[in-house]
Amino acid sequence: MGRSGIRAFVLGTIVTVLLQSSSATTVLLITLAGAKLLELDQAFGIILGADVGTTFIAILFSVRKIAEYSLLIIAIGFILNVAAKRGKIKHYGSILLGFGIIFFGMHLISMSTAPLKDSVGVVSVFRYVSNHPLASFIISTLFTAVIHASAATIGMVISLSFAGLITFEAALPIVLGANVGTCVTAILGSIGTGTEGKRIAIAHTLVKLVGAIVALPFLSEIARSVSSVASIFSGSGLDVTESGKIAASHLLFNVAVAAVFMPLKKPFVALVKKLYPEPRRDEEKPFAPRYLDERFLSTPLLAFAQARRELIRVAGYALDLFISSLEMFGDSEDVPLCVQEIKKKDDKIDVLNRAIRFYLSRLSQEELTPEQAGEQFVLINIAGNIEEIGDIVSRDLASLAMDKWEQGIHFSEEGWKEITDFHSLVVDGFNLTISALASPHPDIVREIQNHQQKVYLLEQEYKKTHIKRIHSGMSETMRSSAIHWDVLNNLRRVHGQLTYIAKTFMESPFLKGNQ
Repeated sequence: MGRSGIRAFVLGTIVTVLLQSSSATTVLLITLAGAKLLELDQAFGIILGADVGTTFIAILFSVRKIAEYSLLIIAIGFILNVAAKRGKIKHYGSILLGFGIIFFGMHLISMSTAPLKDSVGVVSVFRYVSNHPLASFIISTLFTAVIHASAATIGMVISLSFAGLITFEAALPIVLGANVGTCVTAILGSIGTGTEGKRIAIAHTLVKLVGAIVALPFLSEIARSVSSVASIFSGSGLDVTESGKIAASHLLFNVAVAAVFMPLKKPFVALVKKLYPEPRRDEEKPFAPRYLDERFLSTPLLAFAQARRELIRVAGYALDLFISSLEMFGDSEDVPLCVQEIKKKDDKIDVLNRAIRFYLSRLSQEELTPEQAGEQFVLINIAGNIEEIGDIVSRDLASLAMDKWEQGIHFSEEGWKEITDFHSLVVDGFNLTISALASPHPDIVREIQNHQQKVYLLEQEYKKTHIKRIHSGMSETMRSSAIHWDVLNNLRRVHGQLTYIAKTFMESPFLKGNQ
C-alpha cells in the first residue's frame, strides 16, 4: 500500500466517523466523481477507509453505558451548537448532538425490546434466525437496503443482544447482510451520474459482496475465533459482552476486506473498468454546463467550487472568442462569415453565464452565512462581467468590423501592427485573470493591476502615433481613423472588465476568510 493509498484510507475513516455513515461518504464520492473531481483510482482507498470508519459507531453502540448517558450527550451537543454562532465549537456540538440522538434511539430500542424475551413467538423467530444463517443474511441485506444504514441495522442487533434476544453467533450473518445492504444507497446515488460515479458504486458493492460470500461458509469458525479472543480479554479482567463481540466482528470483517483489497487495487480497478467501460459517444451532446451539479446545492461550499469551475470554463470560451476577434478585421477574410462565427461563440458564453447565475441564485439565502452570501454575489457579478466581454466582442467590435468591410477601409501597416500588439497585451491580461480564478493569489491581482497600467499607457501612446500619421497626410490612416480609435477603446474596455473580475474575486469576503 503506497503513501497515497494510506492517506486515502485514513481520510475515508475519519470522514465517515464524522459523518456517522459510510453510505454518506460513498455517495459524496460518487457525487464528486459525477462532477469529474474524482476517479475510481483515487476513491478506492477512501471507500475501504469508510467501511472501517463506520464500525466506530457500532463499537460505541456496544458500550451500554454510553447509551444510558445519551440524554447528557444530547444536552451538551445542543448547548455547544446554540452557544457558538459559528466555528469549530458549533461543528463539535453538531457532531455530539448527532451521536447523542443515535445513542438515545438505541437505548429506547433496548428498553422496549427487553420484555420480548419472555414471548414464545419472538423466541421462536430468533431460534429460526439462529438455525438459518443464509435466511438471516438475506433478510438483513434487504432490511438495510430499505433503511439505507448499516449502522442502524447493527445498532438494532446490539440492542437486541442487550435484551438477551439474540446471541453473537446468530448476529454474525446479520452483520454481513448489513454490510452488503448498505451498498444499495451507493447504487441509487450513482443513478444519473457519469461513468466514474457508477464505477465507484460497483466497486463498493463488489468489495462488500465478495467479502460476505467468502465469510458466509466460515461463520462457525469466525464465531469461535472472536469468542476465543474475547475469553482472553475476559481472563485479564476485561469482560467482553455479546454486544462487544458483534461490534468486533463488524470491525474485523471490514478490516480484513481492506487488508485483502488494498494491495489488489490496480487489478481490481482495472476489472471494474472492464465491467463498466466508457459509453460510446455516437451523438454529440447539446451544449450545456459541465460542472453545475444540482446535488451540490445543499452544500454551499461545494456549489461555489463547482460554479468557479464553470466560470473558469466560460472564461476560456471568452478568451477563445477574444483571440479570434482580430480575424474580423483582416483584409483577406470573409468578414460576414467571421462575424457570424463570433456571434455563435458568444451565444455559448451566454448559455453558460445564464446557467451559472441561475444555479447560484437557487442557493437559499436563509442557509448562507454572510461570507457565503458575499461569495454568491461576487460569482454572479463575475458571470455578468464575462458576458459583457462577450458582448463587447460580438456586438461592438463586430459592428466596427462590418463598417470597415462595407466601406472598403484598410488599416495602414503601422496601424494594424499597433492593433495586433495591443490585442496581444490584452490576451496576456486574459490569461492572468483566468489564473486568478483558478488559483487565487494577491500577487496575481497585483500583476493584473500593473498590466492595466501598461494597457492604458500603450493605448495613449498608440493614439498619439495615430494622430501623427493623420497629420502626415497618410490616406489609409485618415480613412480608418474613427474605426482604429474605437477598436483600441473596445480592446481597452475588455481589459477593464478583466481587471474588475480579478479584483472583485480576490476581495470577496468568503475568499478573504479562507486565505
